[in-house]
Amino acid sequence: MYYLQYIKASLLFGFVPFFLTATGGVVLACAAGLLLRRAARDVAPVAFAFAAVGATTGLFMGASRDSVVGAVVPAFLTFVSGLAVYQFAKHDDTFEKWRFAIPLATAGMFAAAVSAAAFGAAMRKHAEQVAEDSARQRLRFEKVELPLELANLRKQLGLPPEAPKDDGGKDGDTQGGAPRAGAPKEKAEGK
Repeated sequence: MYYLQYIKASLLFGFVPFFLTATGGVVLACAAGLLLRRAARDVAPVAFAFAAVGATTGLFMGASRDSVVGAVVPAFLTFVSGLAVYQFAKHDDTFEKWRFAIPLATAGMFAAAVSAAAFGAAMRKHAEQVAEDSARQRLRFEKVELPLELANLRKQLGLPPEAPKDDGGKDGDTQGGAPRAGAPKEKAEGK
C-alpha cells in the first residue's frame, strides 16, 4: 500500500511542479513571440525544450542544501552563449527559422528555472520542518510522556514511585545471593 503514497508524492512533488514551471516558461516565450509577431508554432518546440531544462535544473537547485547556484548560473550562461555562437555562425534554414525563437526560449528557460527553484526551496523548507517536528515529538516522548507512563504503571501496580537506586555495588557485591560479575573473589566468597 505504500507504493500509492510514493506515486502520490512523486506526482505532487515531481511531475506537477516540473510541468507547471515548464509550461509557464513556454507560455512566457510564446507570449513574447506573439508580441514580436512570431508564430507560436515556431517558438513553442524550442521553448519547451529549454523550459524543461530550466525547470529540472531549478527544482534540483532549489531543493538542494548545497550552494549549486555558483555552478548552475555559469552552466546556463555557457549553454546560451555557445548556442548563440553556433546559431549565428551556421547559416541554415533550420537555424534561420529558430534564430528569433532561441532568445525567447532562453527567457522561458530562465523563468522556468527561477520559478522551479522557488518551489524546490519551499519543498526543502517543508522537509526540514517535518524533520524538526519529528525530532521535537521524539524528544517530548522520551523526556515527558514515557516517564509519566512509567509512573502511572508503577502506581497501578502498587510499586513505589521511584525504582530502587542501584548504588553500583559499593555496599555489597552480591545481587540476589549470587556474586556480582566482576567482583573480587575475596568479597564474593565473604573473605
